Amino acid sequence: MLADKVTALEAKRYLSDANPSWKAFWCYKGPVVKSVVEMSMVLPKMSKATFEHHVSAAKNDLARWVKEVIGDAELSRRIMGAKTQQMAADALAKRVRELQDCLAVAPEKKTAKKKLKA
Repeated sequence: MLADKVTALEAKRYLSDANPSWKAFWCYKGPVVKSVVEMSMVLPKMSKATFEHHVSAAKNDLARWVKEVIGDAELSRRIMGAKTQQMAADALAKRVRELQDCLAVAPEKKTAKKKLKA
């Protein structure tokens, strides 16, 4: 269940690639990540040094990118609260599943609403 109400349109936007492409997340000594779906695959395999380059007591590049580029304030909040790389990866994977579930359910609701109006 989503902690916040997310429309199918918002879920689609949150799952999309960063736009323009130069706003992708450039991992230190690692890949360029274009979306939260890609990040959910990269983060668990990311080296500790790379993670710590982006996330420390002084900064959290990942949470900032999610909020400012992707636009998902809820996911950003969850990542900010994560104490470890594994916790951040788990929060990211859970949110991706929630957003994908939202997309899977939303088309049925739209069809049902159209039928009621007709």
